[in-house]
Amino acid sequence: MRVLFVLAATAAVLSAQGDPALQAFRAWEATQRGVDSSARAQHLLDVSSEWVSKWPNSDFAWRQRRQTLLSLRSPSAELWKQANENLIRLSRRIP
Repeated sequence: MRVLFVLAATAAVLSAQGDPALQAFRAWEATQRGVDSSARAQHLLDVSSEWVSKWPNSDFAWRQRRQTLLSLRSPSAELWKQANENLIRLSRRIP
C-alpha cells in the first residue's frame, strides 16, 4: 500500500510544478518523517481538506485528497463524491 501511495504522490508532484498546494505538500511531507503510514494518511486527509479549501482549483490538492481516501479505504460517500466531482470539473477546464 505504501508503494502505491508513493507512486501516486510522485506522479501528482510531477504534474503539479508551480502549484501552491505542491509547495504546501512538500512542507508537510518534511514534517512526516518517521510517522507510521496509517497516522500519516489520516493527517494527510486533514491537511488536504485545508488545501482544497484554500486552493479549490488545484488539481494536485484534489488528487492528494482522493489518493488519501483510497489509502484509508474511506467509506465516506460524501468525501469521495466531492473529490471526484472536483477532479472532473478541473479536467474539463480549458488550459
